[in-house]
Amino acid sequence: MKEPIFSRIIAKLRQAIRPINSKLVASIAILFCASGVFLILKNTKPEIQNRPAQERVWGVKTVRVEIGDVAVKHRFYGQVAAGRVAELRAEVSGRVLSVNDNFKDGGIVSGSDILVRIDPLDYRSDLIERENELAEAEAKFEELQADYDGTKKLLKFDKEQIDLRQRETLRLARLIKRKNISEKRFDEAKLALSQTKQNAANRERLLKKITSGVKKQLAVINRRAEAVKRAKRKLSSTRLLAPFNGFLNSVKSAPGRYLSIGTPVGKIIQAEDLEVKFQIGNREFGELSQTNELLGTKVEVLWRSGGKRRYSAIVKRYDSLVDPASGGINLYAQLEGLTLNSLLRPGIFVEIYLTGKTREQVMRLPETALYGDKVYVVLGDRLIEKQVEVVSKSGTDILVRGEIVNGDKVVVTRLSEVGPGLKVVER
Repeated sequence: MKEPIFSRIIAKLRQAIRPINSKLVASIAILFCASGVFLILKNTKPEIQNRPAQERVWGVKTVRVEIGDVAVKHRFYGQVAAGRVAELRAEVSGRVLSVNDNFKDGGIVSGSDILVRIDPLDYRSDLIERENELAEAEAKFEELQADYDGTKKLLKFDKEQIDLRQRETLRLARLIKRKNISEKRFDEAKLALSQTKQNAANRERLLKKITSGVKKQLAVINRRAEAVKRAKRKLSSTRLLAPFNGFLNSVKSAPGRYLSIGTPVGKIIQAEDLEVKFQIGNREFGELSQTNELLGTKVEVLWRSGGKRRYSAIVKRYDSLVDPASGGINLYAQLEGLTLNSLLRPGIFVEIYLTGKTREQVMRLPETALYGDKVYVVLGDRLIEKQVEVVSKSGTDILVRGEIVNGDKVVVTRLSEVGPGLKVVER
């Protein structure tokens, strides 16, 4: 007998639900376990106590204020520059025979040292030829001078003869009127007088010609004397001399090289004539110009080169135009007391200190102490705000007047957060 349909359906449903119930029971058991663990951890956690907020203390550096009269010392930066540079060029052409041992970049030479020797053979021969031409011209001049002197003496004799023959002719003229002499004798006297006058005229013409020849020969002598001078100069120019004490740069010559006229062979910088070029701002220029005349002002030059070397210099000139890029003007100060062995060279960076106007009853502070128009003073362990007025700047320092008194300790450390009452500690 078959089971009822309803019973079979129920049996199939039980078979389908049995695996679902086992999974659900497992999930619920895991959930209850996790909840239990969470409750246990929550109930057993340690209690954290909140700490009270602590005030921050700022470490600062301070300077103690001293009020008094301060001469403003402006600091500028500049470079050593050459006051005088000469370019050395060959004045004659020829092959280089030898050069000075110091004729190289950086070499130190004294004035009149022979730097380069050019082959002098052709120039010595030319000088000898020009001197011979001059001697020949001088001999010709002496010959003309002798002709001039001789002709002048003969002319003097001719004039004396004319005077004698004129008196003789006058005497014969009186005698012929008395019929004491013949006509022939009188005519011979007149003819002799005429010939004497003609000889004198010829000598005068010859004397003028000789005089003209003497003048021409003097011109020839002068021209050949100048030729001798030029030949001597060319011969001396085969030795290129140092024009003054200095050090060499851009040397371009060596033995065997052929030089043409005007070929550059190097440069020489005068050692005793170096200057410092530095730029000052428009404000400093106006301030210094009001207090004193800049030209002739003495400045201090400091060269930091593994140590400190100090020099003095005098402002000699400044540019006629303001630099449009920086708004400043360039000053040039000539260094004093330099010698051939001084270590300074063009291009070295130096510091320049220029003393300006004396400010009365001011205090010097680092620029980092200023916050607008205020500074901060340490009183106990707190900051107090003080109003100040900036009177002048001197490099990275400022000169101020204000509410500060002698002995106040002014904060010079730059703080990102600053204000009255800030707690600080001095370092």
